[in-house]
Amino acid sequence: MNRKGFTLIELLVAISVLGFVAVLGWRGLDSITRARESLNHELEQTRGMQLAFAQWQTDCANAVDADTLDGHPPLIIDGARMTLARRTQPEGQPGALQIITWRVRDGVLMREESPVTRDLSQLEPWWQTAQNDSATGARLQSGVRSLSLRVW
Repeated sequence: MNRKGFTLIELLVAISVLGFVAVLGWRGLDSITRARESLNHELEQTRGMQLAFAQWQTDCANAVDADTLDGHPPLIIDGARMTLARRTQPEGQPGALQIITWRVRDGVLMREESPVTRDLSQLEPWWQTAQNDSATGARLQSGVRSLSLRVW
């Protein structure tokens, strides 16, 4: 009697090979998914830092000198905080001044800004506000341990 078909041993071997290939595929897919999540997180951090540095560059490029502020220092670096006065020109308006503070608070890089004004006397309260830690601002980047500045 000549029967056609597979024996039980052949079926068990085929199922075992198929299971082995499935496990390898699953592990490969899992590692790709984990790598993608890690890269997305790193990309988000990098993009945040690029935006923060671009804003920092703009702030520093528009910094004013001491003569503009009637002798008040235009740049104060104090621990994990940098405060500077910058010139800004809102669209369709004459140039004005603004106080900008960069600081790290609770692992977050923050940027705080005063309202734009042409009156130097209105900037004085903002210099005082910038020196205490009660002010709040825009959260730019998390996971920042410290802020160390070197100026030359």
